[in-house]
Amino acid sequence: MKKATLLAFIFTFNLCIGQENLDNVNSKATETVINYLNGKNWVERSNYVTKHSNTLELMEERYQEMNFEPDLKDSTSSLYNLKKALQANSGTWMKVKGVNNIYRNKVTYFYGQNKTESSTTEYIVRNDNNKFLIDWEASLGLSEMTMASFDSRKKKEYVMMRVFMSIEENYLEKDALPDYFCVRINQEGDKFSVEALISRKSELGLQLLDKLLDGKWHKKIIYVRYIDLLSRKQNDYSKTKENLRLIGFLNSIEFDNWIIENDQAGKPIKVNLEDSNLKNDIKNFESYLKNKSLIDNAPLKLKTLNAAKFDYYQQQVTLYGYIDIDNYYNYTYYGTEATHYSFKLSDNAYDNAHIYFKKVNSKNLFDLVSREGKVPVKIVAINKDKQEGNIGYILLEGISFEILK
Repeated sequence: MKKATLLAFIFTFNLCIGQENLDNVNSKATETVINYLNGKNWVERSNYVTKHSNTLELMEERYQEMNFEPDLKDSTSSLYNLKKALQANSGTWMKVKGVNNIYRNKVTYFYGQNKTESSTTEYIVRNDNNKFLIDWEASLGLSEMTMASFDSRKKKEYVMMRVFMSIEENYLEKDALPDYFCVRINQEGDKFSVEALISRKSELGLQLLDKLLDGKWHKKIIYVRYIDLLSRKQNDYSKTKENLRLIGFLNSIEFDNWIIENDQAGKPIKVNLEDSNLKNDIKNFESYLKNKSLIDNAPLKLKTLNAAKFDYYQQQVTLYGYIDIDNYYNYTYYGTEATHYSFKLSDNAYDNAHIYFKKVNSKNLFDLVSREGKVPVKIVAINKDKQEGNIGYILLEGISFEILK
């Protein structure tokens, strides 16, 4: 047999074997799902699903005998349409990227007047030595507990959850925890998403951050817990406990799925959060919340001060805010670059005031702000400038300052 003929024969033989295996997957996976859908109660259905530690308990909880929950993807009202769609599309089982012997099929059926509405459900099927069983928990996106239950219990232990995850770019407190980035997570069927934090110090966290920057929602298996931190009530500053969701485990970064597989690439890895300066970060975060509350509830607001400059002429005032270096020298302070440092005080409402400190009294403040950027302060100052015409932000002469810790 010539070499070219032999190669063609080998290629054709391998193609036939591959097609035969694919046909076997399509036939047996579809048969498994249809048998599952024919189950009259959860016990019958359980014969066609993989058994994890608490699968049967979960099935019993979700399926109460004949009364399948109407919000489930495979509710009784959809059985006929689902089976019909499966039989019509039995050749659509595809191998799940990144895992072995696991296949998925997204089944869409149309209903309603003129069949203008559609419903799609996805089934995950495992092939174990030619025995096909549904990964029921991965198919429905089930977790150890619901997010509502997790939030109500304020769980301090890690809880496994299958979630949709996306990056949260506008998290208000992100600057207070620089070693963490914020994500939004929600479970299958949830109407609202919630926020959680992930350490950016770990290689795994950085890989995830890079993946989430596409702005899309990704399927992820996470392990999440609460940490306590001290905050303050806005009215009386009394200490009170608040909580922050913190993700410490992640499954495969490369692949988006809800499948737990022992030999899966990037299988769940624990991130030791305490080793990434968590306690110090929490302490800084508590300081941030305390200072934010002090600034928000300052006796004299910068907005009020700017709106009534003449009322505070030659008066000493106490202010709270974030101080930064500025380069504005005008009115009374025109030409004082040699004797005064120019600062700008701002608050959380984005109102501002110009503060001028004599250099002999504020060199350490200037150096601190130059090195670290904005810092929270308590300022005692006096308004020496009538600022005729009431133009621009008020100009104040600094008397003393206190860095807020």
